Amino acid sequence: MAKIVKRFGETDGRTLGLRLLREAIDQQYGDGLVAASVVAGSFGFDAEHFDILIRVATAEWHTDHENIATTLASYRDIRALPTLVKLATWIPQHEEGDDIRALAVKAIWGIGNLPGSEAEDALRDLTHDEDKVVREAAEYQLVRRAKQAG
Repeated sequence: MAKIVKRFGETDGRTLGLRLLREAIDQQYGDGLVAASVVAGSFGFDAEHFDILIRVATAEWHTDHENIATTLASYRDIRALPTLVKLATWIPQHEEGDDIRALAVKAIWGIGNLPGSEAEDALRDLTHDEDKVVREAAEYQLVRRAKQAG
């Protein structure tokens, strides 16, 4: 890995991952975003990555929404809540007609793993969504949280 990092003119993988993410976003290059996410994930995501991922999570120019939802969820940071709620209810153009709604389910799992009453309130709100998959995933997370608390 050190050779790869050096080949890109960087001294560490974290910096390389950030640079590649920023370049992909600036160029709105979807395949580049996927590759940059792999590089960044290989060296570890941190607080700087978090802000970048929030910014790009709902952009239409890429198709990496599911991976971004999963990565944001891994932070277990309540600041991701509004973005995860948006990802739970939004259907990107490339997923229109997809009844599985993997993006929604991943985002709702992320919400379910967030601490605090704000996340629980968001899950309750999602139980009233018009989409059956969203409702059922939110209900499941509320039950799971109740079992963990009890």
